[in-house]
Amino acid sequence: YDSRHKILNNFNKNIKKNTIVGITGNSGAGKTTLIHVLSGILKPTSGEILINNNYKLQDLQNWTDKIAYVSQKPFMMDSSIRDNVCLGENEDFYNKRFLSEIYFQSGLSDFIDSLEIKDLTKVGEEGNFVSGGQIQRIGIARALYKKAQVFLLDEITSNLDDGIKNKILENLINLKKDRIILLISHDKKILYYCDDYAKL
Repeated sequence: YDSRHKILNNFNKNIKKNTIVGITGNSGAGKTTLIHVLSGILKPTSGEILINNNYKLQDLQNWTDKIAYVSQKPFMMDSSIRDNVCLGENEDFYNKRFLSEIYFQSGLSDFIDSLEIKDLTKVGEEGNFVSGGQIQRIGIARALYKKAQVFLLDEITSNLDDGIKNKILENLINLKKDRIILLISHDKKILYYCDDYAKL
């Protein structure tokens, strides 16, 4: 991605809709660099990224509207679950039925139903009132609320116990319809949930 750092060299991958693609590799192999290239943060010094045969960087805004990035620790506002999913959108614009579907799809429904004031419950500064697994589910719900067609999920199962990890990964299988989900992890166990993979 610049004259000093050649991380990805002759990397070729065809990615189809309706699939979960696992991207694995050791630390420093280029997993996060690949995310940055795909999201337009880094511009490759050579090669192209083609979306339906169109070079994406010609229309970067249109492309970024279609993608959602969920990191190992998604940003959380010191506000309600709902605000963190909708990123503070005016309450007049909330579609409660759509939100309810999103909570179910992301695996948040049971958790929200167990709370006294439901999705108006505050998550705390940096999400310290909720678990790591719930933070990841809120991040996925945020991507669903955006109606993103491409999910870039970067080490989202790190630091979670196996039970929570497996539930989140199982939920992703139900979310892949009409989407591309890139699941980046150093943990090769994620490949069990993937339709395709690439090793960096």
